[in-house]
Amino acid sequence: MYTFPELATGPYRDPLKNFPWDNNETLFQAWCEGKTGYPIVDAAMQLLGDGDLASNNGGWQWSASSGMDPKPLRIFNPASQAKKYDPDAEYIRQWLPEIRHLDTGMLISGDIPEKELEGTDYPTQIVAHTEQQDIIKERVAVDKKVAEEEEKIKDLRALAEAELMQENA
Repeated sequence: MYTFPELATGPYRDPLKNFPWDNNETLFQAWCEGKTGYPIVDAAMQLLGDGDLASNNGGWQWSASSGMDPKPLRIFNPASQAKKYDPDAEYIRQWLPEIRHLDTGMLISGDIPEKELEGTDYPTQIVAHTEQQDIIKERVAVDKKVAEEEEKIKDLRALAEAELMQENA
């Protein structure tokens, strides 16, 4: 944070500084409160009250491919992450006691029928992961094309200026 203080307020990577994020306050608050309907995400959010800006921000920027990382796009799938790192849903059950009674498969996949959530305050999924992934991939592709076109225009302007200077010399 000392060397790169801008990391406290936004992405490190220039292409993502003007990225068209949704900035939906309702969804953001649900994520902050661990109420996304994706058990592995919600369990993890229970641990983020440590207030370590450098660690948390750096970790989230790495996860979002917006930090000091050459990977152009990283989108984690909550179900595959849960299956890989919490195959028995022990972590999920520890941090989300209101749904610990549910079938392990449901906890891992996050596909929990509404009737299974009756009597709990646990939410259904606030977004469809696959749909959101497709939206972000499309935005990244468009953003990349725009950046490439802007670079071509910049090169053409530089070439035109160089030719003009030669003619005037």
